Amino acid sequence: MGGFGFFGANTEQASQQLKWLATIRGRAGFLATPMLMIYGTGGLAFGQVKDTVSVTGIPTAFTGVTVASSNVDIRVGFAGGGGAELMVSGPWSAKVEYLYYHLTDDTVLLNFNSLPNGAGTFINYRFRNEGHIFRLGLNYKIGQ
Repeated sequence: MGGFGFFGANTEQASQQLKWLATIRGRAGFLATPMLMIYGTGGLAFGQVKDTVSVTGIPTAFTGVTVASSNVDIRVGFAGGGGAELMVSGPWSAKVEYLYYHLTDDTVLLNFNSLPNGAGTFINYRFRNEGHIFRLGLNYKIGQ
């Protein structure tokens, strides 16, 4: 038997962390009843994202050797969603809101050039920087 060389297993780990998120959005809606407003919202989103990946083993074939890389960037995208706001009593209102955001995608490059037999070996990992936010809120209108 021949033709088979060493082929070990590998471990890959990826993580994504949204450090902060901000939006600049407009809101437009209609009164479903005199006390209930239904609205849609959308606009610009931006935030700091950390995308990290690490590989232990293949393609280096060195068990226990880990190669890792990460990108930390401020990414820009869009946010959109909708919600409802209900007048509760006097200046108080309560709201429920859903928001989807998508910041620009990211590619993290793992470069194995520094390892023996790693020359020219690299792997690109693509991260989709998006999320869903659900909010409940209580508002107070000043001056009423």
